[in-house]
Amino acid sequence: MSTFIGQLAGFAVIVFLLWRYVVPPVRKLMTDRQKAVQQELDEAAEAAKRLEEASQAHAKALEEAKAEAQRIIEEARADAERIAEQLREQADAEVERIKVQGAKQVELLRAQLVRQLRQDLGYESVQRPVNWCASMSLIPRGNPPPSTGSWTSSTPWRHQRRTSSIRCWRRCARPAAWRWVTWCSGSTR
Repeated sequence: MSTFIGQLAGFAVIVFLLWRYVVPPVRKLMTDRQKAVQQELDEAAEAAKRLEEASQAHAKALEEAKAEAQRIIEEARADAERIAEQLREQADAEVERIKVQGAKQVELLRAQLVRQLRQDLGYESVQRPVNWCASMSLIPRGNPPPSTGSWTSSTPWRHQRRTSSIRCWRRCARPAAWRWVTWCSGSTR
């Protein structure tokens, strides 16, 4: 039994030494490890919480960005429609201005043409019938009347001249004047 007591005493000394010098550092190491693991778990939970908050903030920011983009698109459409309407109004005003200017220019040209035609008609009414009548029947054919006032026919020379002038007026000047009057009045006779 003496060996048993010696073994028991040696065992007790080893347990005491282990308990005194080995267990506290191991216990401290285990406690530190537990604290480190717990801290890492807490940090992981905090990171997960921050990640969830960040994903929610990202989703919210994405929705806000979509809403802002939609608002900008609507504003751009409204601006484009407003600008298109302004351009249409400007184009309509320009068309109306050009129409008015064209009408004024046409009226000016028409007045100028009427003035020119009046001058030409006056010239033609004086020149053309006289020339035509002179070549046709205004000047009697044959020898001029004798100084006695008689012609080869029984009609006096002055009367023949007046009659031929009237015929000339009917043939030349009156139709030209009628054409000019109907043209100026816009009649289509």
